[in-house]
Amino acid sequence: MKCPKCGYENDDNAYFCESCGNKLKENTSVKNNQADNAKFELDKDLGFDSDMNYGTINKSNLEDNSSFDYYDDFNKNVSYENPQNNYPKPPKNNKNLLITVIVVSAIAVIAICVCVFLIFFNDKDSNSDTSASETVTSTVTETTAITTTTQTTEPTTEATVSKIMPNVVGLKKQEASGILRKQNISIRYEEEKNNIYSEGVVSSQSIPKGETVRDGDTVTLYVSLGPDEDTYDNGDYILPDSDIEYISVSEIEGMSKEELTLALNEIYARHGLMFNTTSIQQYFNSKDWYVPSIRPGHFNDSQFNDYERHNVDTIVNYMKEKGYR
Repeated sequence: MKCPKCGYENDDNAYFCESCGNKLKENTSVKNNQADNAKFELDKDLGFDSDMNYGTINKSNLEDNSSFDYYDDFNKNVSYENPQNNYPKPPKNNKNLLITVIVVSAIAVIAICVCVFLIFFNDKDSNSDTSASETVTSTVTETTAITTTTQTTEPTTEATVSKIMPNVVGLKKQEASGILRKQNISIRYEEEKNNIYSEGVVSSQSIPKGETVRDGDTVTLYVSLGPDEDTYDNGDYILPDSDIEYISVSEIEGMSKEELTLALNEIYARHGLMFNTTSIQQYFNSKDWYVPSIRPGHFNDSQFNDYERHNVDTIVNYMKEKGYR
């Protein structure tokens, strides 16, 4: 037999080329023997004689039909030519499946770690923001400043905080307005006759000095138009008999803060006391009966008589009740 691969002439019964080892023909006898052995083993397991003709087996030869059915089913699945196929095959290599499981598990673990980190990081940032907010709030609360909205078309943009109202009484209108606007305070103006403060000077304010002011609050500044000449002549007193009679609360009820201030200082002015407040000094300078002779800070209350001492206390106590002092 000639080898189809290398052309070497081999014996007719050779299965492999003696020169190159190439397979020349199938060993059919071996395959037939293997098939016969497999069939024999099957017949033996079913209790058939080795001489029994397999093709003539009837169901009646078996004890029950189920055994025959089993034989038929088994016969369909048995390979006599390749008996090795009748044995269980070894499990396939699960290496790829194992690698896939490991990769998926690693990804899941990484994802869980990332989620835990993000949750912890967000909680930490939230706590930091809360602490910072509390610190800012505390700082703003302790800051002494003034807040309000600007009425004269200058809207406030500051955060809402509590501030302390300053005193602008006795200042010129422009000067007082500048101070309040720097503090972002909303202002409203009103004009009035005033016998203490000269024209153009702030005679009073709606929010007293030292009170708390918040955004949205408006302070009213009362600007003096000068003295009301119809009310007081140069020789008039606010309380003409304050040095010779006891005055009662009913006599001073209804007086404004400015009038009460003049009435109180009138008792001192009778003795020639001079005043640090320019507007008050100017007011008494216009009176014919006033003769300035004692510098501020050098007056002794012992110069008062009993009426004057009593009347000073009465006016002061009433002003305190009204919140003027």
